[in-house]
Amino acid sequence: MIVGCTTSSGSGGPGGGGGSPAGTGGGPASSSGSGESYATAGRLIAQLSGRDGQMVLDGASLVLRLSQDGGPGRLVRVAIDSGAVTVLAGGTPALDLTGTLAADAQRFYFGASDGSDNGIYSLPRSGGTPVKIADTGDGVAAGMTINATALYWLDEQDPTQSYKRMVMSVPLAGGTPTVVAGTDEATSVAADDTSVYWTAGMGLPDGPPDVGAVFSVPIAGGTPTILAAGRQYPVALTTDGASLYWLELGQTHVDCSPGPGSVTKLALGGGAPETIVTGLVSAHALGVAGSNVYVADSGGFCNDRPPAPIGSFIAVEGSASPQTLAKVEFVGSIVGDGSKVYFTNSAYSAEIVELRALE
Repeated sequence: MIVGCTTSSGSGGPGGGGGSPAGTGGGPASSSGSGESYATAGRLIAQLSGRDGQMVLDGASLVLRLSQDGGPGRLVRVAIDSGAVTVLAGGTPALDLTGTLAADAQRFYFGASDGSDNGIYSLPRSGGTPVKIADTGDGVAAGMTINATALYWLDEQDPTQSYKRMVMSVPLAGGTPTVVAGTDEATSVAADDTSVYWTAGMGLPDGPPDVGAVFSVPIAGGTPTILAAGRQYPVALTTDGASLYWLELGQTHVDCSPGPGSVTKLALGGGAPETIVTGLVSAHALGVAGSNVYVADSGGFCNDRPPAPIGSFIAVEGSASPQTLAKVEFVGSIVGDGSKVYFTNSAYSAEIVELRALE
């Protein structure tokens, strides 16, 4: 399920303008019936082989990282209008994209392996040869974000213990990675031109749910500050420049008890955290587009609950009640420009990724 809501009245995100998506690309699917096909909502842009990672807008195109079971990952550009696909980097043993993706106005940045070591690479948006800007050794870039001067990521030294992550940084021009935060439980990271922010503290599956927190530290360094404590498994941190947003997974056991997850907002100017979406069963993707926030929630994981739509697109556009815009199988990434929303849709068991648009 993707849930969306207004970030604030007239605030607008980095895409400018704000507002809601104009139309629903053929109309929302019905919310009834557990046996219906979900991959029908929105306009189909392209079908790709692989599993999707992060996705970014690139003018009239979408750029995303695709992983491949038993094969090297790659970076591809897909034209929004025609669906034409261009491989920008990777797809070979000499450059296997293993980490996540970020971008600024000039370049894409991603984690990759050259067959012997892992590193962070940059690639001009116009194309060319990727350049390694940081050597991460055995570490995998499990999350990535950027500001005007540096790149930040979550360093995952042991993929079998993904909760053991530290926040790292390197100048955009390249250099030696430095530790921003020595925590080993970071789950997501965001940044602006003054501070670096991260969520941490997943706890144990059957432990207390309120052990997580949201932190910040000045980009020049210093002692981390706790911005929000007692959070229930915070992940998927993002910012629109005015506020932070993150998912709280709640304490969902195998039997899906006791409580659902939510989306939380925190103004960067100060104040208390605000819960803006509730009732999520298994949220897993979050995006800010204009003045709307969208979150993907896969309610179908819980066998003891009534059937819930898997991957429904929901928007709260100036109203207190979520509105279903579309249904898809499983949403991996969500991006938007303030008037249109793009998302990836994939089946759990198949290596096929669909790019779709709500226009």
